[in-house]
Amino acid sequence: MSASLVREHLQRQQEALKAELAREERKERKRDAREAAREAGGDETASKRRKRRRPVQSEEARELAEAFATERATKEFRAKKLAKKDRTLSKKQRRQLAQEAFTKEYEDFVTAETRDYETLNKRLDSASKKLTLKTNAQASKLLKRLAKRDQPSHRRLTEKARRRRKPFTLYGDGAREQE
Repeated sequence: MSASLVREHLQRQQEALKAELAREERKERKRDAREAAREAGGDETASKRRKRRRPVQSEEARELAEAFATERATKEFRAKKLAKKDRTLSKKQRRQLAQEAFTKEYEDFVTAETRDYETLNKRLDSASKKLTLKTNAQASKLLKRLAKRDQPSHRRLTEKARRRRKPFTLYGDGAREQE
């Protein structure tokens, strides 16, 4: 039994050696093919074939991507630098810088708002003029109506209309007249 185990072990070793030799031969063939291709003028490996299959970026697109990457990197670097500087500043200095930034931002906002406010004022003036004209007309109509109501003939007419609308009852206007 031990002899059969030894034979199997030797057989496995032989197979492993044959497989390794085959691998080495394949590698040599590939190397020879590459050298022949180089001598012929084209050094094309599998990775280059893959790259060739991919759509090639235009030069402008590549430059834009590089510029964007460098810009982003510089921004990040500056941000880190500023963060370091902020740590070196005292609390008072940081507060002062923040206050200055806020005042500048606020001044910009106020100038924009004043511009907006002036245009708004102009619009409001024109609208109020229109409104006053309208309200004046309405007020004059109302005054005329009130003046008309105070006239005795108008009063008599309205009372007659009221009587026509409501029949005489003890609970209505008639009750007041009886008292």
